[in-house]
Amino acid sequence: MNGISFVADTNFLIDVHEGHPKTEPFLDGNVVASVISEIELLGWKNIADADKKHYKNYCKIASSSN
Repeated sequence: MNGISFVADTNFLIDVHEGHPKTEPFLDGNVVASVISEIELLGWKNIADADKKHYKNYCKIASSSN
């Protein structure tokens, strides 16, 4: 599959992080995350270091998958 399957919004990325099964069918596609979603995820006050690392890694993977 070439190209972008869809652009993930912030809520979708949170659901992926939390392991919601409804996101699984979409993870095989070429997912991209916008800079706005990345800012929203990483801009939380008092975000745990582990969560921040996970979101950074996921956003990096999503933005390089196309």
